[in-house]
Amino acid sequence: MVTLTPTFLPWGYGKRACPGRWFVAKTLKQALCYIVKNYDLEVVDGTKPKRKAFQNMMIPPTGVKFKIRRRTEVNG
Repeated sequence: MVTLTPTFLPWGYGKRACPGRWFVAKTLKQALCYIVKNYDLEVVDGTKPKRKAFQNMMIPPTGVKFKIRRRTEVNG
């Protein structure tokens, strides 16, 4: 995610590349871990959405709806 290449430019390239890209990567990983650990996620429609291509990147589907439910702790 933080590797700089001429074909993946969200963080810039060369000496003007984003210096905070490592911090952002770690923060996103922590947020994703928290969601996976504490919430149940389910796709409402059940069908696999089609990906879209834009120039040299794959864009995630924008019309997908999720059902999100907080997990309850079971003691014992």
